[in-house]
Amino acid sequence: AEPVPRIADHKRLGNFVFFESKGILSLNGEIIELSVKEAKALHLLTSNQNQVVGRDLLMKDIWEDDGVFVITRNVDVLISKLRKKLSADPSVKIVNVHGKGYKMIA
Repeated sequence: AEPVPRIADHKRLGNFVFFESKGILSLNGEIIELSVKEAKALHLLTSNQNQVVGRDLLMKDIWEDDGVFVITRNVDVLISKLRKKLSADPSVKIVNVHGKGYKMIA
């Protein structure tokens, strides 16, 4: 396994360490790579921890700023992928807030 990078731009999420600039999660020295979109979504969620992040904000920041039109289903699929990558630590959750968006609880 590669050594965990020693970078200042990290956030703790339960047992995970999220390195934003590298787009990776680390769990007990194991590296989990994130796509650019997954890293952007995780950044938005962690920056607003325990607060609802609206689907519209996620769509705008992740896709539309690049000039791409998306549907809300794209957000759901992206969050599903993130949940799978975060599933190794049950204390870290992305919960659905019906009709509004998502909330990161860690």
